[in-house]
Amino acid sequence: TVSILLVGIVFGLLNFQPVPVIILAQALNGIILPVIAVVLFLLINNHGIIGKESQNGPVYNIITGIVVYLCVLIGLTNLFRASFRIIENTWISPTAILLLSFVIFALLMIPIFKNIFLSKA
Repeated sequence: TVSILLVGIVFGLLNFQPVPVIILAQALNGIILPVIAVVLFLLINNHGIIGKESQNGPVYNIITGIVVYLCVLIGLTNLFRASFRIIENTWISPTAILLLSFVIFALLMIPIFKNIFLSKA
């Protein structure tokens, strides 16, 4: 805790503004969260990594898909909010964010559905 206090004092004495770093962290989290969710979803549906007997069934895959969609939606929202703080005076409608997140989600789900349906054939 003392080291954190010292770092804070040093940044305060140097007049360092942390706001751009915080905005950058928000933007990066908006990208990282959906990527990690999709990668995990791909991995748990990969027959080469997890055997068919240990994989989730269709109900759990639908629930996981909903969670992945929500991660994409939250990630895009954070990404847009962070970029709008940098650009200023720009706004995108919530409907456009929902539509864009659904399109991205649908594109990201193509390999998962191919893996699920092609492996059963």
